[in-house]
Amino acid sequence: MKMSSYRTVAEKDIKILPHTQADMVCLLISITVLHLSTLAMLLIATLEKSWWVWTELEVSDLWYNCFHDNRSDTWLCAATDESDWLQSVQALMILSVVFSCISFLVFVGQLVTMSKGGLFYFTGLCQAFAGL
Repeated sequence: MKMSSYRTVAEKDIKILPHTQADMVCLLISITVLHLSTLAMLLIATLEKSWWVWTELEVSDLWYNCFHDNRSDTWLCAATDESDWLQSVQALMILSVVFSCISFLVFVGQLVTMSKGGLFYFTGLCQAFAGL
């Protein structure tokens, strides 16, 4: 009976492929685009004027309730009713924008000051808080 020989993988057999500079630049650009697109979407969602369209004559968002006046052909807007859930949503949207801005600024700062191979823990933490 012939026994087949199995070869174990030694540490010297594992080769780590070096990242080329082009790969790192591509990764850096994609992360920067991700930060900026997240920030842009948050700002648009927070400032958007028509979250809920009830009818053609009534529109509501986080900040205002607007009604169309047919006589004067203008939109009449008033602040939204003060309810607890709406204030919570307003506060969380503002905090999300703030944490996302902080995350982007810290990311850019870390790119300039951090040594090669450093990790972006604080940036990731700020971005995670922005997502909550």
